Amino acid sequence: MKLTWYIPAGMLVVAVLPLPYGYFMFLRLVITAAAAYVAYENFNKDIPVWGIIFVGVSLLFNPFYIVYFDKPLWVVIDIVVAALFFINSKRH
Repeated sequence: MKLTWYIPAGMLVVAVLPLPYGYFMFLRLVITAAAAYVAYENFNKDIPVWGIIFVGVSLLFNPFYIVYFDKPLWVVIDIVVAALFFINSKRH
């Protein structure tokens, strides 16, 4: 199910635009859930490095303990994490 990788990547790319705060809260939920699932899939396929990376992504985007950065840094993080989702999708 490649959509589990592509939908979060697309949402992260869209997040570089000036959007309402609600989008970013929804994005946190989606990315946390997707990253946790992708981490699980990577650990199941015996690819622990990618699993650990996506556990970190899940923790970074979690909506319960919010990590605060300035918008320019979040833009860079969003693009890097979108690339991680896309690159990892090629392994599945």
